[in-house]
Amino acid sequence: MRSILFLYLFLLQLFLCFSIKEKFDIIYKNKYEYYKTKYKNQIPIKELPRLRSEGIFYYIIKNGNICDYGENIFINKTNYYTMYVTLIHELTHYFQCIYSNKMNKNMSSIHNHILPLHTIQFIESVYKRTFWEMEYEAFYYQKNSKRFKNLEEYITTI
Repeated sequence: MRSILFLYLFLLQLFLCFSIKEKFDIIYKNKYEYYKTKYKNQIPIKELPRLRSEGIFYYIIKNGNICDYGENIFINKTNYYTMYVTLIHELTHYFQCIYSNKMNKNMSSIHNHILPLHTIQFIESVYKRTFWEMEYEAFYYQKNSKRFKNLEEYITTI
């Protein structure tokens, strides 16, 4: 009797787990598709399998370090949660490019945000010093994607 009850509880837990994961995937798929569709006319967003990183923002610089324009965003085709937060990260770099161009400034962050120490240490161990500020901001919005709309609004008003 115990083994039947245990089996029943196990199957119920398994079912609930898959149900939650499926809902989770649908939510992030919708968020990912929303931003991909929203910006598809401004910058090509391409999904590629087996990228070396989760995402890449390619941009063109002609005058020193002032970004002329964003050329492409590549997203590693994985699960929708990872693709969504990566797209937010790369779109932040795209906005930094727009800001750089509009303000005739070198590529850098738009706003300074406070990050957890472990994120700062990760960025400083992986990226060159010249990219730290841009990466701080991109990781900030990646981790705080609800605040990304504020950045979108700011960029459209300058």
